[in-house]
Amino acid sequence: MILTSGADVALAAVILGTISGTLITIAKTFANRANVRDQLRMGGGTETEVRLQRLEQAVDAIAMEVERVSESQRLTSRLIAERLSPADASRPPSHTS
Repeated sequence: MILTSGADVALAAVILGTISGTLITIAKTFANRANVRDQLRMGGGTETEVRLQRLEQAVDAIAMEVERVSESQRLTSRLIAERLSPADASRPPSHTS
């Protein structure tokens, strides 16, 4: 089949361009996946790993603060209970506004 008209040449160029663009995209995708896989095997920190480490550190810091607050509440409750006399401890506290 010989391309004789301008429309046939244009159609062939569009088809070849589409096929070559698709093949290049597929090749880049496979190369990128292989690169990411190699970085993960070598222990190289990707952006996601760095973000996850920061998130883990933030969660640890929040957990420590929650523990400090709960320890403070336990201490306060114990001190209040020690200051109350045995007669006062049997009655529920009255809330007056």
